[in-house]
Amino acid sequence: MLMLSALSVNAQSTLLSDLLQGAPNQSDPYALLFIGIRENSNHATGKKANTGEWQKGLLVDLEDQLYEVDMRFFPEKGKLFVLLDGTSYQVYPDKIRGLHIDGQTYVPAYYYSRSGEKLVGFFALLSEGQVNLLRQVESGAFSLGDQFYLQEPNETAVPVKGGTRKLLEQLPEQRLQLEEFLEANKLNLKKEKDLIRLIDYCNSLP
Repeated sequence: MLMLSALSVNAQSTLLSDLLQGAPNQSDPYALLFIGIRENSNHATGKKANTGEWQKGLLVDLEDQLYEVDMRFFPEKGKLFVLLDGTSYQVYPDKIRGLHIDGQTYVPAYYYSRSGEKLVGFFALLSEGQVNLLRQVESGAFSLGDQFYLQEPNETAVPVKGGTRKLLEQLPEQRLQLEEFLEANKLNLKKEKDLIRLIDYCNSLP
């Protein structure tokens, strides 16, 4: 598997996708107040830059508790706001396990910028398991290597390397099975759906 350096947080045995299928916690999610920062009250009425409609979404905290909350999400900016009792709070990416809104699941992950700076941001979760396939949410056009990342749970996300051979080198333990799967199914890894199919198969392997 990927050779990565651990950064933080406890290992989770339950998949995020499974947690999101559960019943939301019926208690008030005031624990969220301790993982965010109170925003200027104008944010709650949409008068500042982080504007947009509040939407119902699902949020999983680091204790695997599921909440349904009003949220305003800007993945390209790495910003998430939740609305509690009429007050907007910005939630730090590394203080939650993930969220689901508009039919898409997002997770926070550490990664390195092109300049080598360690950052944390939100990524769309495309495949989940022993290795996660993530898509960076940014505006503009990006190459395959810039847009997609691989991540072992709780590890730094690393860019998918361009080309089939380089990608398979990132998954050495499963390489032979993946090569056979690629050949049998004629996958084109420049297509997102085929890349997802490959990583889904990788995650199905023992």
